[in-house]
Amino acid sequence: MSIGSEDSMATAEAAHEPRGEIVNPSDRATVSIADPEAACLAVLWVGRGAYGIKSDELEMPLLIEGRINHWIRQRFGCSLEELLDRVSRSRLSSALRTFRLEGERTSLNDFVARAHALAEKLERPCSA
Repeated sequence: MSIGSEDSMATAEAAHEPRGEIVNPSDRATVSIADPEAACLAVLWVGRGAYGIKSDELEMPLLIEGRINHWIRQRFGCSLEELLDRVSRSRLSSALRTFRLEGERTSLNDFVARAHALAEKLERPCSA
């Protein structure tokens, strides 16, 4: 199998992964929800609680005003701290890399690029 066909297979697999709309006040974007824990943490981190996720499989409301721990406990059965311990840097980075703009960017708020930049930082080795 050639490298080109492996890339085509990865693209085809990505096209079939479940995606959720990132609820936000600016541009239309989506995130893979194949790993719901990592997707929720990624959207929570990038949106600082002011973004949510909406799909048939997963719905995360805006988690501002101290509702974060309550919702995470209801959805995942643990605290935010426990979820952060459970989701590896690699899983979180992978979720951040799945942020995708759907259409044209019309806002100065380029949160998709910010998500990709955060993923890059997570992928760097930790300094001692």
